[in-house]
Amino acid sequence: MRRRAFLQSLIAGSDSLLTALAFVFYAVQLLGIKPDADNNEINRALNRKKYEYRLDPAMRNKLEEAHSQLMMAAFNARIRVS
Repeated sequence: MRRRAFLQSLIAGSDSLLTALAFVFYAVQLLGIKPDADNNEINRALNRKKYEYRLDPAMRNKLEEAHSQLMMAAFNARIRVS
């Protein structure tokens, strides 16, 4: 149920299904997490990757953007389900 709400919130806020699925795939691969990861797992993955790429500001920006988008999508999904 949580995964479905999460994906629906991504789809609702994007231009197309393909864009939403591509983003999820990209963010999940970039952070190295499972698609159904909870907020704690996402935050731990972000911290791990930020340390790994601490000398590469461009990659850190990509990581921060992926994290922000995943967290906002999860937040929107929780609001819509409530």
